[in-house]
Amino acid sequence: MLDTLPLGAVVVRNPAIGLWDSSTAWRIEEVTRIGQIEGDRADVFARIASLVVDRLGRIYVLESQAQEIRVFEPDGRHVRTFGRKGGGPREFLDARGMAWDAEGRLWVVDLRNARYSIWDTAGAFLTSYRRPETSAYRNWIGGFDSTGRFYDVGTVFERAVSEPGRTMGSGARTVLFEVDRDGAVTDTVSVPTYEMQTFEGTFGTGRSISRVNIRVPFTGQLQWDFDPRGYIVSAITDTYRVVFQTLAGDTIRLVERAYTPVPVTQEDRDR
Repeated sequence: MLDTLPLGAVVVRNPAIGLWDSSTAWRIEEVTRIGQIEGDRADVFARIASLVVDRLGRIYVLESQAQEIRVFEPDGRHVRTFGRKGGGPREFLDARGMAWDAEGRLWVVDLRNARYSIWDTAGAFLTSYRRPETSAYRNWIGGFDSTGRFYDVGTVFERAVSEPGRTMGSGARTVLFEVDRDGAVTDTVSVPTYEMQTFEGTFGTGRSISRVNIRVPFTGQLQWDFDPRGYIVSAITDTYRVVFQTLAGDTIRLVERAYTPVPVTQEDRDR
């Protein structure tokens, strides 16, 4: 069922039981398998940080532990490896993400070297641009939108002032940096926020005891990602609702599913 809210956002409401059955539902079918458990070949991975595919279907795998990029044909054959660990112009220290620009160049986001390294499809290093910060995120979020603008997740710090001239504290806010083709930041984009439910707990032994805020078990967390079509897609993990927002912050679509919350039993709480 589709509804349009007064401000123009479209709400898609799905029933608890979908219309697809086993014969019509989407299926995931394996096309190519790349990877070995042991050995010293290029298809033995320790931790994959990012994976992208070029216009010819070749697969580029960013191997985080080795800090190198390994390229494979669509059938899984290894083509080449480029990059290595280090601080030089053709090296990475903490590469986390990759994205293709409109010219077919591969941008590699290197956190600890605080730069974007630009490569061609043959594995030749082209140039690098300074990254605005060195913040570390478990999974990198960003990429190019349909107009060719590049977005990179980062942090801005804000001061909280309670009265003129008196600073009471500061806070960090996650944003997307809008970056031009020369690596310069041209704008910042706000991303969804969510205040988790917490309770105050204590930990420690002897005379050393600390009080901290701990997330309440079984409560939701925010998940969000960048959509190359120019959206930010977000959801709270304990509700069946996905929100699509423009980079200007306007909500354009909400996708919901009817559901009955599963109660948390006393056994769950005890455990």
